[in-house]
Amino acid sequence: GGGRGGAGMGGLDMMARGGAGLMPGPPALGAGLQASQLDLDPLRLFERMLAKADTACNQKLALAQMLVEVGDWDHACSLMSRLAAAGLQPASWPPLCDTLCRVVARELESVLAVLAPQGLRRPGLLEVVKAARERDPPAESLEALTQIAAQAGLSPGPPVGPHATEVLLALGPFLSKQPRLLVQVIRVMRHHLLFYGHQSSPPHSSDEPHPASADAGDAAAAARVELHRVEEVLSRVLLPAVSLITSSPPVDLELWELLRLLPYTTRYRLYAEQKELSERSPYLAAASRMAVYETRKVLKRLHSVPDKRERKDACRPHGRLLAKIAAGKPLHVLETMVQQVEAYSNQMEPILDALKYLTPFGFDALTYTILTRLTLDRAKVKEDGINISDWLQSLAKFTGAVCRKYTEVDIAALCQFLANALRSADSFDLLVLKELVETLTGISITSDMSDEQLEGSLGGDALQSLVLMRDTDKSKKTWTRGARRLLDALQRGPPRQHLALPLMLLIAQQRQIIMLQTKAQHIKFVVELYDKCHETTQQYITFLQAALSREDYSKLLPSLEELRITYKLDPEIVYMAYRPVLRGLLEDFQISIQGAEEGEIEEAPQQQQQQQQQQQQAEA
Repeated sequence: GGGRGGAGMGGLDMMARGGAGLMPGPPALGAGLQASQLDLDPLRLFERMLAKADTACNQKLALAQMLVEVGDWDHACSLMSRLAAAGLQPASWPPLCDTLCRVVARELESVLAVLAPQGLRRPGLLEVVKAARERDPPAESLEALTQIAAQAGLSPGPPVGPHATEVLLALGPFLSKQPRLLVQVIRVMRHHLLFYGHQSSPPHSSDEPHPASADAGDAAAAARVELHRVEEVLSRVLLPAVSLITSSPPVDLELWELLRLLPYTTRYRLYAEQKELSERSPYLAAASRMAVYETRKVLKRLHSVPDKRERKDACRPHGRLLAKIAAGKPLHVLETMVQQVEAYSNQMEPILDALKYLTPFGFDALTYTILTRLTLDRAKVKEDGINISDWLQSLAKFTGAVCRKYTEVDIAALCQFLANALRSADSFDLLVLKELVETLTGISITSDMSDEQLEGSLGGDALQSLVLMRDTDKSKKTWTRGARRLLDALQRGPPRQHLALPLMLLIAQQRQIIMLQTKAQHIKFVVELYDKCHETTQQYITFLQAALSREDYSKLLPSLEELRITYKLDPEIVYMAYRPVLRGLLEDFQISIQGAEEGEIEEAPQQQQQQQQQQQQAEA
């Protein structure tokens, strides 16, 4: 029995690796696989393979199932680990999978009873906490969330036990066979992260012993342990399971409510682990290949239409189909779409319109995909050694257009990535930053300005906006929407994490790096790159001067000596940044002089009258 089961799983592994000829009955994958036929559910392929293999007589899997049912988890876990080490995934056997799902449901009953004690008649615990976190100011601390839950007549409830976590890890991606239980696990993990994976207060930092410092340190350590448990369940269970179920945007929304509680650095690490796991697991590999195959079929039907309204109408059905394919497995779908943009720049507009129906989880995966495409080790200069590669230009324009059109894209993550790239002396990413600032704010700096533009740049704010704004008719709308989002992204988090000033310093420092460290075959390329760096510096400084008030901008800048000596900026860049501050000081000085002169003029008649009175008294 064991030999037959192992052979069945071996055949399944070969099929998932691309052996479509092993699939009985209908034609192979390349012969017209339709999303409507399989409903994007790769498990249907595997069930047909398992039906051929005589797994019902596998004594090892049956023994593991019986051990789980009688409660002997230690021996069951040891046996399943040995089977997994031999190349077999025990949870893929339906009887064992159903048994593990029943154990998980039984372990989570106490927590599920707390989440919605009155059913749909009143908001549950998660809805109350979500509303408290979205209000202004948001409730972030554990004490505030507990108090709000108590006011609503709800209690935090018990945490998820270690045994439930172990069973979930043993179940792995095959939790997708019961979508209802999958959604319940997502909600329970969200509750666990909110109330037990949250560090309520930092440890006491004084050198003297504090009575509460030990307790605070223990609480912080316990919160880190619980946070690690949630991340492990997300990486090994929830994300793979969601990618195996039938396309379901509501499940995506539930998963996003859990993922949004984590910082984007943690989310992107989980996405990277998911991609690595999809290359090793035959089930996840088959699901990703099916999604990529269907995505390419849809992209072949997309075409660019000159009229904007007609283009939207033409892209609407394809966008909905792409959103359905990307639900649950957006990483591979969006990577395929971004590759299409890099290869064919004329496909940018229809693909932008097709992204309209993505879920927030899909837009977060899109941001991660753009960052990963920028980090690939590829040639960023053409073979002629003068021009920048087409894929980088197309990706930069696509990044700016996506950030301008969709507010769900995380601009803060892009700005942090660009700051890290500039810190590593990667000057080519200045092209991405230039497109990002230009599309979001409408500020366009060009090196070949006409005489009228030069005269207009010497005027006030109205004339400068006419010269610098790319779209004059839409300048106000672009500024209020895009520039505010960019400024909020640069000022997100505590003050020590703000990127407005560090990004300006890094851009300005690239001028010297380009001249001294750029390896190029032709001096012309270095000159053009230097000019683009200067345009980006002027563009970014102009944006900060327009977005911030004079007081806030003055507080943002270091002193003149610090900019020149500490940060090694060129004198022209230092005075470009300080010009509004110096102009404001000059205006204040002139106003004070005028006020003093007016005061002297008002005091002169009074002094003459007093002198006349004194003379009259002396004569008397």
